[in-house]
Amino acid sequence: MRYFVFLFSCFCIGAHLSTVAQQSQQGRDSIAKLSREDHQLMMEKLGIEELRPGPSGNPSAPNAANSDESKATPYKDLPNPLIFDNGARVNSKKDWEKRKKELKEHFDSEVYGRMPKNTPRVTWEIVEEKDSLFGG
Repeated sequence: MRYFVFLFSCFCIGAHLSTVAQQSQQGRDSIAKLSREDHQLMMEKLGIEELRPGPSGNPSAPNAANSDESKATPYKDLPNPLIFDNGARVNSKKDWEKRKKELKEHFDSEVYGRMPKNTPRVTWEIVEEKDSLFGG
């Protein structure tokens, strides 16, 4: 009798875990679907038709990710920060202020990136606050 009760208990626990796993998979699928829909909606609002593919993990692919340092671009001749884009030299503090703006513009356009001109407005609203303390 004890053996039967033990087997029945194991069966019930297994069935429960299977249901929980199935619900978790359904939840993940639902979140993934909503995420894809949200991404597509945002791309439409921003007027983005397609994204360029990132580097491939396949070394023989044309867009393979580079993991060989010898193939990396050797930036041996970095531009002089004290020379304007037009070739003029920075000779004063006033010139440096202008050159700083020029350099910042390069970082904004080439490194950090820019916000699209037609970025939708976002408004945030606090709907609930909760103080929590974990671990004492």
